[in-house]
Amino acid sequence: MKKPAILVVDDDAALRELITLRLEANGFKVEAVDSGEAALAQLALARPDAVLTDMQMGGIDGMALFRAIHARDPSLPVIVLTAHGTIPDAVAATQQGLFGYLTKPYDAPTLVDLLKRATRLTGCSPETHDDSWRSDIVTASPAMDTLLAEARLAAQIDAALMIQGESGTGKELLARAIHRASPRHAKPFVAINCGAIPAELLESELFGHVKGAFTGAGRDHPGLFLSAQGGTVFLDEIGDMPAPLQVKRCCACCRKAKCVRSARPKRARSTCAFSRRPTATWRRRSSAASFAKTCITG
Repeated sequence: MKKPAILVVDDDAALRELITLRLEANGFKVEAVDSGEAALAQLALARPDAVLTDMQMGGIDGMALFRAIHARDPSLPVIVLTAHGTIPDAVAATQQGLFGYLTKPYDAPTLVDLLKRATRLTGCSPETHDDSWRSDIVTASPAMDTLLAEARLAAQIDAALMIQGESGTGKELLARAIHRASPRHAKPFVAINCGAIPAELLESELFGHVKGAFTGAGRDHPGLFLSAQGGTVFLDEIGDMPAPLQVKRCCACCRKAKCVRSARPKRARSTCAFSRRPTATWRRRSSAASFAKTCITG
């Protein structure tokens, strides 16, 4: 079996050796270097399955190294070892894509578990060679393989996703693949074409209504969000949805969807798709609502 490869970066020789011994004892293949500059040179030669770096080093420090790696390869998990004084920087970095951080003195079993999770997400752990989640997507493109690796990472994040690409590039296929790769895979995947539902009916269809909520509402209607029951709601062509409903409802559904006049909130992940560039208003609102963006190119 292929051992997951870890690049360890630390300017403390004794700590670097100790980490190497512990990781090798737990089934990892380790390449250890003493600086951020050496790490970037090593990354140019071979791609590891995860990077473990110290925060405070001379020259390129841990945060600068993370930013350089993330700019080149967003799907490569990076974990930072940090002292208590730099915890706020590490926490902020997790919002930019840092896989995780541990404070010194670190707990060895926790470190091993974090690295195992990181390599499982990238599909490089010996126990995770099942690619059935992406079986509907057939590709021989390195760029598409990179996108799918990023999608698998995004699948593990409890955040709404936005997929952008031209018509016919397979946005719904990717959304379904992300759903299958996520912890929500056993729950429903509900696809909604926002452009195919009349504007005056869309809010009711999405969020439902109870009997008597408006004229003609003769019975309870749970709505498509509640039908997802903790799974994934795919809002296709969300740019065709009326702007007021985008702002008031669709961004709010990132966290919680609630049936009209119902006190039973049901969480459902939202995956939205655009076939054209979203408006400035949407980008500003969706950024505030913590959308993670995945782009598909045709």
